[in-house]
Amino acid sequence: SGTALFGAFALGVAIATRTFPKRKVTKRHSSTENELRFDLAVAHKACNYFKMDELVWNHISARFGDGWLITPGRQMWDTITPSDIVAASDNCTADIIHSAV
Repeated sequence: SGTALFGAFALGVAIATRTFPKRKVTKRHSSTENELRFDLAVAHKACNYFKMDELVWNHISARFGDGWLITPGRQMWDTITPSDIVAASDNCTADIIHSAV
């Protein structure tokens, strides 16, 4: 339900706020991309907290511009930070599936 999803997101934000170090905004990414990277990292933390991850090679993605931002393939979800989110996965199958969504 929407309430449960909001609760999971709020919990993820709380976890992320404690675990992500304060970073300066870099010129490498736009503010929109930085926000999307943060949201994806929060989603990873929330899914991990609720045991909805299965170690590695699972992916959460978000469309951005002409492509998408996605989970790095070889990393545990509880360790993912905004700077870990990548523009393409190490897994060609994930790239194909997520590009179609």
